[in-house]
Amino acid sequence: MIAHSLVFAPARLYRHLLWLTIAGLLIPLFLVVLPPLVQRDRAVPTAQDAPTADTPVVPAPTTQQLPPGLGPILNATLAADSGGNYAAAPLASPAEGLRADNPAQRFATTFSADGVRVAPANCPVFSLHATEIVTANSTIALAATQPTIAGARVEYRRDGMTEWYVNGPRGLEQGFTLAAPPAGAERFTVSLAVTGDLSAQADGDALMIGDLRYGGLTVTDAAGATLPAHLDTEGGTIRIAVDAAGAQWPVIVDPLVTQASLAPQTPTGSTASFFGQSSGLGHMMLVLPLSR
Repeated sequence: MIAHSLVFAPARLYRHLLWLTIAGLLIPLFLVVLPPLVQRDRAVPTAQDAPTADTPVVPAPTTQQLPPGLGPILNATLAADSGGNYAAAPLASPAEGLRADNPAQRFATTFSADGVRVAPANCPVFSLHATEIVTANSTIALAATQPTIAGARVEYRRDGMTEWYVNGPRGLEQGFTLAAPPAGAERFTVSLAVTGDLSAQADGDALMIGDLRYGGLTVTDAAGATLPAHLDTEGGTIRIAVDAAGAQWPVIVDPLVTQASLAPQTPTGSTASFFGQSSGLGHMMLVLPLSR
């Protein structure tokens, strides 16, 4: 048995040496031949490829075209990446409420039981106060309540509905999460009183309050479906009308407050498109799909 192994050991050794020799010949060959082939297959831009005056220009999507439901998530992520510049903090006494600054949009917001007071840098202050939910057969008064900090949000919690705010570079995101149809009605209107030195004025599908834009309204249900909704104003009241027929609850009503002269901010602070791109947010990577 030992003699038999000794006889075949040189044969195995020769096979190993043969494979090593072949590999030694092929590797240099690949190093010489492969790079020119790869370089030849690469598209080399020419003068004919350059855009001309006749080349159609397709505008890049902006952050205002975010898929429904992603706005608050993006806003909170960008705010967290700022090192706390957008975070809400308690004021001197609980009665005074909370305050959050917004460096990108150039306004400060105070949250108290009396409502939400917005103080822009370049125009008078005003306050928003959710007052009631109106259906075809009933009016539900919204009682005053103290705001609380819940992670990246400031919340006003009421029975059946949470009013919430996310302050970030995109603006002040306002939201109403309704757990069930108010008074059993799938069509309803959320009313907000605008008080102070300014009033709301209709401007297309949005409202203008001084130099601030109240718009970007999206309403979604628990399945992510977008629901019909529109904004209007009359007599110092903002009305958000929602048609949630057939919706899966809870339903989220989500407008956005921004400076009219500023588009919602991207991670780099510009309004360039970042859809379908990876945007570095601190230690996170956020990939946003292109809205269809």
